[in-house]
Amino acid sequence: MGNQPSLSGTFLSSTCVQGRRRSLNQHVGRYQLLSLGDSETGSLGSNPDSVSNTDDDAGSLNSEEDSAYEEWLNDSVELENAILNDDIDALRKLCHEKKIDINLQLNEKGETAVILAVKLSRIDMVKLLLLTPDCDKNSLNINNFSPLDVALVTAFDNRLEPRQSICWQVIECLLQKGAEPNNRDAMMYVIRTALKHCDEQFIYRLILLAKEFSNSTILHELLLQKLHRYQPVYIDSLDPFFVCVSDFTIKLLKNANAMKLCEVVNSMIYYLESYWHSREKKILTFQKLILYASAAGWEWTDQQMVYINRVCPYNLGVWCQNQRKYPISLAHLARKTIRKSVHGYVPDCIDQLPDRLPSAIQNYILLKDIDEFLSTDEQVKMSDVSL
Repeated sequence: MGNQPSLSGTFLSSTCVQGRRRSLNQHVGRYQLLSLGDSETGSLGSNPDSVSNTDDDAGSLNSEEDSAYEEWLNDSVELENAILNDDIDALRKLCHEKKIDINLQLNEKGETAVILAVKLSRIDMVKLLLLTPDCDKNSLNINNFSPLDVALVTAFDNRLEPRQSICWQVIECLLQKGAEPNNRDAMMYVIRTALKHCDEQFIYRLILLAKEFSNSTILHELLLQKLHRYQPVYIDSLDPFFVCVSDFTIKLLKNANAMKLCEVVNSMIYYLESYWHSREKKILTFQKLILYASAAGWEWTDQQMVYINRVCPYNLGVWCQNQRKYPISLAHLARKTIRKSVHGYVPDCIDQLPDRLPSAIQNYILLKDIDEFLSTDEQVKMSDVSL
């Protein structure tokens, strides 16, 4: 879109250690196993007197390899057993006193401590691990599932079981710590199956948790993409789901810096390309998104204008065209400059300023003016909106 990016639209655990040596990778956690290369063996033209030294070196390297392997094996067994036995005290001791590498792969499935705790819905252990320094909240198992991916699948598979409430607590903890989804198959599985079985409650709960605790543009895109793609398997209208997700989109637009703003706007294509039962709801939802994105500093290109005019050429289309033609206010120009200059989330960057900004300026930067404009129940007249 011009100079801006265009719109584009399973687990096993065991305390058995037999056979682990065969599946051990060259790098296991922080321990790098040593192996002999060609340069470490005697060549045909080498001095015969050096043969004994080569044998000594090989023996030393083998000894170091065995030592590294034994260290990894002992640590991984202790860590895995603590989680399997639900021994929170043992896990706390390993994390805080012994200070082993908690990102070790514990079994043949490549599960780390946090993935295993998530899979077993050990909520106290998940909290302990996430609060431990150096814990990789986005570690991957052999199937490239992150802890959040595992949590989503686990929550859906146990949606009729008593442990479901704990599964949701696990998801909440991961979202609060900024965990990201990695494998698109996880979101595909839960959204497609929930739509197929008309489990609206699961989808609404996931969207509301994301809105409250997450700033992930990846999670945002996956939610919209899977709702759009698997719309045909649902027997009813998806309009309420899209309206609900739009609140998550607005939150991201408010918090986004320049790079994240681009990612959020690119994901908005799914609102346009999805089928809406109510044209009025589609126009009102997209109108809000256009207003927040514009106030956040987005500049609509010719290609994007084509999409906007498809929705509402005489209201949104004209307003966006006017925003490109006429000079913007000095206040909005300052807001755009500030939001483009930050590298993190806008609210966090404002809070970290050495001198506190007046509340009126903070509210303007955080798009509170748009909140007030849209707070009335009356239909918005775009001609009355001036940034």
